[in-house]
Order: sequence, then C-alpha cells, then structure tokens
Amino acid sequence: MMDQAISDIIHAHPFGKHLDMFRNSLNSSQSLDTVSNTGLQNLGLQLLGLLQVHDAARLLPTKSGRTLFNELPRLVSAITDDDFDFDRIRPLLNAVITNKPDN
Repeated sequence: MMDQAISDIIHAHPFGKHLDMFRNSLNSSQSLDTVSNTGLQNLGLQLLGLLQVHDAARLLPTKSGRTLFNELPRLVSAITDDDFDFDRIRPLLNAVITNKPDN
C-alpha cells in the first residue's frame, strides 16, 4: 500500500500527461520482446528523461531518502553501461506502455 504522503504528491502532480507523451511516441504495434537492446536503451532514456523533469520527481522520496529526481540519473547511468541487463527495465516499460495502474 502506498504511503499517504506519496499518494498525495502523485495526486497533486499526476504523471499521466508525461506518460501519455511517451506512449504516443511509440510504435504501438511493436512488442518490447522484438525491440533491440539499443531500442530498449533509447526507450528507457526517453522515459527517464520525462520522469526526471516532472514536478513530482523533486518531491517523491525514495527508499534511500533522496528524491526520485536525485536517483534517476543513477538509473540513466546504469542503462548506458555496456553490461546493463535490459530485462531489468522491461517490466517498467511494459507497465507504462500498457497503462497498467498502480496497486
């Protein structure tokens, strides 16, 4: 269950329009299973960029105690690493692409 403070931040600063922009930029007929690692890297970087400039990113805390805004560059760095396992970002991309709601 989501902490009430986090829920309040997301309610006040919904991600919907940013995620819609990401979804609208995709070829909806293509499955992530057929996308190359370079394509997954590009999608991941595009999504993380959209998330980082969102107002909520500066407000949402992470488990480390930092904000999402401060943590996203670390993920960007990991995605650009030659040894990155792209299966680790597929669930996030799938959830965003399919517009899967949070539970």
